[in-house]
Amino acid sequence: MRILYFFSVRTRGVSVVEVLVSVTIVVIIISMTADLLRSTRTDEAIQGRRNRFILSAETLIESLKQDLRSAKKVIVSSDSLEVEKITGTNDSGEHVIEKVSYKINEKGFYEKRLNQEKNRVLTERDKKSDEKLTGTFSVADIKKTDNIARGYFSVSLTILSETGFPKPGLSASMSIRIQTNDILQASTTSNP
Repeated sequence: MRILYFFSVRTRGVSVVEVLVSVTIVVIIISMTADLLRSTRTDEAIQGRRNRFILSAETLIESLKQDLRSAKKVIVSSDSLEVEKITGTNDSGEHVIEKVSYKINEKGFYEKRLNQEKNRVLTERDKKSDEKLTGTFSVADIKKTDNIARGYFSVSLTILSETGFPKPGLSASMSIRIQTNDILQASTTSNP
């Protein structure tokens, strides 16, 4: 009988302490779930930004490769590249030359083709006020013989944080062997 009486007394109600413990546990579970959802959303945004940067950089690098493969003349400085490339022949059999220029400054990587300038890597959607794009063009091992110049062209792009350190996953680089009629290495950098 005592055992039955004990259970019947306990089922009459819930103490204030039990309610407070239950509410505390529920609040902790809800806050942990909210933090998990918030961090997942932040991680997805960061990964999306990295994917857009990588896609833009790959597109840019592919465009650079195509321009350099058909280059007649290449002029390189640390923050700019000018390519004169053969795009075909006209009716009289002369080469048609197109000038393409690329520039890097802290706001983006710009490509100018047929007087149309495009920001190819860093878009305003992705630009954070505390970040800067940095990058360089370079050419090495230039060897000129007769009418042909050969060398290795490199470009590197990195997004830096406000502290000046590279942002993880936001850098790209490319190196390609080029052969053209003329490669010039400018001694001064151009203005952005």
